[in-house]
Amino acid sequence: MSPPMGCVILSRFTLCFSRFIEKQKIQYRKHGRRGHDPALRREKESVCNALLCGLRQSCDLGTVIQMQNHVEIERFPVRKNPRMQNFDYAAPYYYFITVCTHEKEWIFGTPGKLSAYGKIARECFLEIEKHFPNTKADKWTVMPNHVHGIIILSGNVELSTVVGLYKSAVTKRIHGNQPDLKVWQTSFHDHVIRNQADYERIWQYIDTNVARWTEDCFYTPQKL
Repeated sequence: MSPPMGCVILSRFTLCFSRFIEKQKIQYRKHGRRGHDPALRREKESVCNALLCGLRQSCDLGTVIQMQNHVEIERFPVRKNPRMQNFDYAAPYYYFITVCTHEKEWIFGTPGKLSAYGKIARECFLEIEKHFPNTKADKWTVMPNHVHGIIILSGNVELSTVVGLYKSAVTKRIHGNQPDLKVWQTSFHDHVIRNQADYERIWQYIDTNVARWTEDCFYTPQKL
């Protein structure tokens, strides 16, 4: 004998809602490790647990719907894609790129004085042309928590391939000495240089980056 239609709907609804609550609990744990208030996280988890318990015992669809209406759906930040949509990043342009360290930690030394890891970042940037013969590594600088550079593509390789290989090369060499160190932030920033004035402005920005470090948008205080 088939169960009543109302029970089938309730069962499916309960299953879906239970999965939703479990996902919320995972998000609370993740964001709790990123500096969110631990007490608030625990409170939200306890609410989710209570809701799950109630769902298992409930046989009234109206009760379940009321419980759903009382769940706080937290809108966590969605990471924006820094790439321009529908743009050919293999096109022969000059590209200004910025690659940041993980959580903008001062891995590469201090302004004007590179650490051993900063020298690795510099050497690997200069080796880009060896791996991609038709690509030129133009003006560059290695800062405490990021690398700026102008990369000139000839049209036979994508920018993300060049930057990805660069980041991998730096990571591999650093991990030879410190395997557990998180070196890079995900992805990278880019700007397509459109004309001579744009190029000169960015060239000047890179050239004076050390002297104007504390004014830079990527500046973070050094952790003691």
